[in-house]
Amino acid sequence: YLSVSGNIAAVFSVALMPDVQVAEQLSELAENGISLIVRNRDCAVTETRISRLFDLPSDMVKIIPEELCQFCDDLTDPVDNGGASVICNGKLSSVTNALSNIKLIHHSSLTGLVLQSTSAVIAIVFALVFMFIGMITSVSPLMIILYHTVWAFLTLFIMKVKPR
Repeated sequence: YLSVSGNIAAVFSVALMPDVQVAEQLSELAENGISLIVRNRDCAVTETRISRLFDLPSDMVKIIPEELCQFCDDLTDPVDNGGASVICNGKLSSVTNALSNIKLIHHSSLTGLVLQSTSAVIAIVFALVFMFIGMITSVSPLMIILYHTVWAFLTLFIMKVKPR
């Protein structure tokens, strides 16, 4: 309300409504397991209200406490020079896409690492078995190239068809 000399002059009614495009972008972040951290000083905007408005899991929304706001300001201060691993145009959709793609790249690289490590372990086991049974001389360079080619294509295939 607004008062003049202690008398009520006007009463304001405020309704918080979610933006559809913002809700879609925040939903994409939630699907990728990325939490939303909000810097806010308005007591009407709470973690619960944000999660309800945008239909997000309540544990995915955090509001920075007042005592950490200065720390947040220090982290987000502009810098003169710095490397940019990701560049966005300032729109929420570009930030959301960048974060989602980073998560996807991380999962893909872990999948590739596991598959290629498995390939190396199996190759070592085969080499040891062939050594113990005395057939190591029958392993040709063509067989080794074929083995690694099959694993490379298998890795690429699994990384392409793996669901997000």
